[in-house]
Amino acid sequence: MYQTHRTYIKPDMCMADLVIENPSLLLLLERFGMETALNDTDVAQLCEQYEVNTPVFLLLCNLYNGFFPQRKDINPEQHRLTDIIKYIKNSHRFYTFEKYPQIRDYIAQLYERQCPEDIQQLEIFFGDYFEEVQAFTLRRRGGISLLQLFIRGQSEGGNQCFLRQNTGIIIPILKQNLRT
Repeated sequence: MYQTHRTYIKPDMCMADLVIENPSLLLLLERFGMETALNDTDVAQLCEQYEVNTPVFLLLCNLYNGFFPQRKDINPEQHRLTDIIKYIKNSHRFYTFEKYPQIRDYIAQLYERQCPEDIQQLEIFFGDYFEEVQAFTLRRRGGISLLQLFIRGQSEGGNQCFLRQNTGIIIPILKQNLRT
């Protein structure tokens, strides 16, 4: 991600200013179904308006700005798993239905302009990559479904315990969703 500043985002900061500083935050807003007409709305107000857990939103915003949390930064009492899952699922939809088809179209355009033998290697690479992503998605979908069942069936204390024990799994999934 290209960045000119590295602001650590806090709840009282104006979201519009943060988006101007790092336009990649627009993707984050989209993944939570948030409107981009932000005016003078601060982060906490935006989260309240869209019923998104503020600590989860801040965690993700700061990931977008290059601040990777340590295990000690994750507070199981504050971070709502359902919002993390929503973010991951919407990230997957974005790539599956927008980015991957766009890349396939670009490869098709290259066939028209370049030597087909050269482009064929690129097409094979992308095809293999996309198959790996689809296989990973099936495995991850199963894991997310289990998480959702766990969330529905457990008390708040159970969720806190689960998050505390699985922070090492959740953070890498979040980082992977930010890389692409």
